[in-house]
Amino acid sequence: MVDRTEKVIQWVALVCVVVSQQAGAADMAPSIVGVAQVAQTGQTDCYDIAGNPIACSGTGQDADNPQGVPWPNPRFTIQADGTVMDQLTGLIWLKDADCLSNFPVGRDWTDALAQVANLNSGTDFSCTDYTPGAFADWRLPNQAELLSLLSLGVSKPALPDTAGTGHWAQDDPFTDVESTFYWSSTPGAAAPQGAWGVGMPIGAGFGRLKTDTGFVWAVRGESTSPLAPVAQTGQTLCSDATGATIDCSGTGQDGDLLAGIAWPDPRFTDNGDGTVTDNLTLLVWLKDASCVSNVGVGRDWDDALLQVENLNLGTDFGCTDYVAGTFQDWRLPNSKEQLSLANLGAHSPALPSNPFVGLLAFYWSSTSASSSPDGAWIFGTGIGTTSPALKTDLGIPPDTNSVWPVRGSWDSSIFADGFESGDTSAWSSTTP
Repeated sequence: MVDRTEKVIQWVALVCVVVSQQAGAADMAPSIVGVAQVAQTGQTDCYDIAGNPIACSGTGQDADNPQGVPWPNPRFTIQADGTVMDQLTGLIWLKDADCLSNFPVGRDWTDALAQVANLNSGTDFSCTDYTPGAFADWRLPNQAELLSLLSLGVSKPALPDTAGTGHWAQDDPFTDVESTFYWSSTPGAAAPQGAWGVGMPIGAGFGRLKTDTGFVWAVRGESTSPLAPVAQTGQTLCSDATGATIDCSGTGQDGDLLAGIAWPDPRFTDNGDGTVTDNLTLLVWLKDASCVSNVGVGRDWDDALLQVENLNLGTDFGCTDYVAGTFQDWRLPNSKEQLSLANLGAHSPALPSNPFVGLLAFYWSSTSASSSPDGAWIFGTGIGTTSPALKTDLGIPPDTNSVWPVRGSWDSSIFADGFESGDTSAWSSTTP
């Protein structure tokens, strides 16, 4: 099992170099467009702290009571034009996940953006089933779009098991997905000479220097699915390979296209009862982000799950503004719920705004690491990343592994007609 730092070591190194050179990006304040509820992670099994399979019932783990929008069946629709539609998000992906990548070498980030532009200009990359020039609106996916493809229930690569075999089946529905790092169009906030991407072996989101190499997978279309549309990342700035801020126009970067559902303004509502509602996802977070955490010591994963259960039973942890026992449906959030909080245009913390108190550095999720189930996913609030850590790990003081409970769940009733007609006009930013 590899600890979290090994998976994000390049990114953390970048942050250490430049964190003092750039302030966090300003909070976004777009018009309210809708809600972007979080999809399920794809994890279907439960494991103990040693990584042994166990029955899920009553564990509080991700697969015990899967939270988030259920995936449609089929998840993907293969189209005759060399593209694949993700029915969960509404995004359209190039069926061939390798043809732009200069296999086996890969491309640096600037070249990755350039080759997607060439695809739009009609360059023939010999992509499976795709006619050059058929579409001219391809883009390098932003980090949120790239992460939306993943299943945290499988690995090597971490893509949905569409064939029901217990692992991802090659050529179903994509061709030549490489179990390696894929670039996103999202530059780093703390380290703008780096850019975000996804390590396909386990589905970890992390960053690399823009001069390093990665693979390229193009996407097109708007995420207008009635199920789980992808929200914007929060990154509004563009930067060159050195990290210098540049004009976004025509770059194809995340800050140029701003793809995804715009965040509501205000993003968060303090409910006055010790809870905070995220108006983008409708999830409700404990306002006090440290009271259940055993600050300075940390908790292992089993203890994190146990203390959330104790919170539900009425244990008084002295949480700011919260009356013990008010709610009994708290849970340890899954990894995708945690990532929904991230603002990739800011750092220290990487949150859209901070109505919370006692924010700490690292938080356990309820999601085991499928590649090594003696580990579980952890969310880092500093730069908005997730990575696996051993379930027995307490963290290293002062950045110990902590607990931040959430409540609320997917609710199709926010859509007026359930989208049975396929009409998405009822998309609303408010619950009825």
